[in-house]
Amino acid sequence: MSKIDVETLDNGLKIYFYEDKRKHTTYVNFVTKFGGIHQDFSLDNKQYHLNNGIAHLLEHYICEASSQGEFIKLLGKKHMYTNATTSLWKTSFYFLTSTNLEYGLEVLIKGINSPIFSKERLEKVKAPIYQELKMHEDDLFYKFNHKVNEAIFHNIGFMDVGGFKKEIKNVTLNELKTAYEAFYQPTNQALFIGGKFDKDKTLNLIKNLYKDINIPKHEVKLLDLKEPPKVKKERIVFKSKAVQDYVSVTYKVNLTDFTAHELQKLDFYVHGFLKILYSVTSKLYKELVNDKIIDAGISHSNTLIFNYGILEIGAFTNDADTLAEKIQEALTKIDDIKEEDFNLFKKEAIIKVAIRPERIMSVISPLVENVITINYPYPDTVEDIENLNFKEFKSMIKRLDLTNYSVTIMKKTED
Repeated sequence: MSKIDVETLDNGLKIYFYEDKRKHTTYVNFVTKFGGIHQDFSLDNKQYHLNNGIAHLLEHYICEASSQGEFIKLLGKKHMYTNATTSLWKTSFYFLTSTNLEYGLEVLIKGINSPIFSKERLEKVKAPIYQELKMHEDDLFYKFNHKVNEAIFHNIGFMDVGGFKKEIKNVTLNELKTAYEAFYQPTNQALFIGGKFDKDKTLNLIKNLYKDINIPKHEVKLLDLKEPPKVKKERIVFKSKAVQDYVSVTYKVNLTDFTAHELQKLDFYVHGFLKILYSVTSKLYKELVNDKIIDAGISHSNTLIFNYGILEIGAFTNDADTLAEKIQEALTKIDDIKEEDFNLFKKEAIIKVAIRPERIMSVISPLVENVITINYPYPDTVEDIENLNFKEFKSMIKRLDLTNYSVTIMKKTED
């Protein structure tokens, strides 16, 4: 695997280069560390709170209201695969190209750094977002996920990356400008370039582009929300239009004591732990189906929100209370997991990582996640997975406090 080279510009922007001359394309991802969870901060010693959805709104605004025009469309006209996305931790603007790297970098860098702020443009950008949010209203899990977040967090106000229509409608131009000034600074951004390119030539191009861009410096700090380690509510039950009850057990795990490298390994270990316990091949799944407690699969996920790992396990069920008990009980049986089950998961993980270099985006995307979420500036490698071992797996899982959880039940409306 090619080596990651990191360069830091005078303005603080970090650039991660991954050269692979075997490729015919180049992938560029310009990332700002501003996502759905970044709501409370100070800008030049003045404190601010942003409502849900502003990072996503700003992503749309930058794309559509820059001095370059709608730069995503400009890149598309050059037959580039291009888009922009907002997630929990970041906003990404990216493109994949075979022949227009220089053009793409110029359009992207100038576009992101030159939004034209006006009330008319803001209202124009809001309109399609209203439609996007309206489509979520019929999604059963849109409201369900909000209930889960209400249950586990005291002071973290995050509910949804997209936000709510009322919140988006009330966003003012000054709020949007404040968010831009705070987070869209080179010291809070990273540029990832992978594939076929000339590093020295590309680096010089980027340096020259920034010579003509004036970015005022601001003092910005994320506020310590002093989020208590315990969940806020141990149980929430609400009714919906679901045709069957759905139950989720959500664990809030304090990960403050884990290093960045440990967090990188823990992500694999937790994924394997949940898969072994709850996949369709697991003992518990077969037992639940046989007892007619569930009819379909058990979903599971692990997410990092600030210093907390959020583990969520859930399923549609005919017996919500029993399912919740079985989910909790399974997590206490780490010593019942066999080494052969762990090794099977490990082999699957090695295969997935081994084939990533076949697609340049599949190499860069995990690197982006490692850098942005846990400040671990390395990609996942086959060697990383080969070094995982059963003893460490059990040890790290046992370090997690899995006694702190909330049960959320979505009950079907009776006819």
